[in-house]
Amino acid sequence: MIGDKVKRLRHEKGLTQKELAKIVGISESTIKMIETNKNNPSLELLPKLANALEVDPAELLKEDKEDKINSFTMELLEKLLREGLIDDPNDIKKEELNLILTAVKMDLMRIKKDI
Repeated sequence: MIGDKVKRLRHEKGLTQKELAKIVGISESTIKMIETNKNNPSLELLPKLANALEVDPAELLKEDKEDKINSFTMELLEKLLREGLIDDPNDIKKEELNLILTAVKMDLMRIKKDI
């Protein structure tokens, strides 16, 4: 989904929702609505978002396997945050994220073998 991709790209750029909103010239609540897939960006807004995230607008519209994995990762990070296992998904170190992802991948491979 577009919102998942915007959120992932924003995280990759190290931007907060507030910072992205300011760059694009929209409200922070609009960014939140887009990232939670409650609202899609308008055709006018799409190129502005893409420019701020340094991608082609078509990239925001394209959904692929990586999007699904990254969406799952963000959902996992949010659950870890709710459980109190991490303080802030934006501050998680790359090494910590890689350890989490490795553990998840291993569990998924184990599950697939059992099916």
